[in-house]
Amino acid sequence: MARDLCGHLSDLIETHTVSGSPCYDKQTVDISCAIAALIMNDRHDDAGVWLHNLIFRLRDAKRLGRYVPLSTDSYDDLVAIRYEHLEMSDELTQVSTLIPALALWCERLGMQAEYDGLVQQVAPLYDKTTLNVWFCGTEFESDMVDPYKLMASGFAEVVRLPARMGELSSTLQRMPDGVPKLADLRASKYGMPWIALLAARHWHLQLPHDLIFCLTNIAREASPQGQTGSEV
Repeated sequence: MARDLCGHLSDLIETHTVSGSPCYDKQTVDISCAIAALIMNDRHDDAGVWLHNLIFRLRDAKRLGRYVPLSTDSYDDLVAIRYEHLEMSDELTQVSTLIPALALWCERLGMQAEYDGLVQQVAPLYDKTTLNVWFCGTEFESDMVDPYKLMASGFAEVVRLPARMGELSSTLQRMPDGVPKLADLRASKYGMPWIALLAARHWHLQLPHDLIFCLTNIAREASPQGQTGSEV
């Protein structure tokens, strides 16, 4: 069933090109859910093609001055920008969790050219945008059932993407003091780290950035070749 659903997901992404241009930064959680699902169901190439499109459409959207993912959740602003009644401003794109997430997926899929494009062509255009990753709080596992507690239990940190993709894991896997590692949570120990992904998607809240490492490690172990991805 999972493979069939991912087949439909892949077809949807291919036939609906709008999937390469998210409206809101908060849709990072949807994108990471979908990429994780594709990878874990042996659709690495499909995930890679989509990742490529997401990255370079971020560049084109910024150059165009429209279709940039908003860091607000205002539908009125979105419509006004689309119909050129409101100019895209830095105030509407103050924060990006999407760019760091895309960088992580590049590293996990071994997509060097896409990572270079993200760092060299995309990130400089977003020089007034803060790049954030989110860390879960100490009560994360017990707070997952309550969106208000979950929203208050973690914190974000500003990051800079290193010039070399090989340095990304060591840069982003550094955990601040007192932050629980997802690998140490009970759900992870029982082989269900995706519970955190489900909570983030259900409540549409921040995605713990190290969840990507957990998910792709599982995908690597499940793959007959022991690989998480392929080149695009």
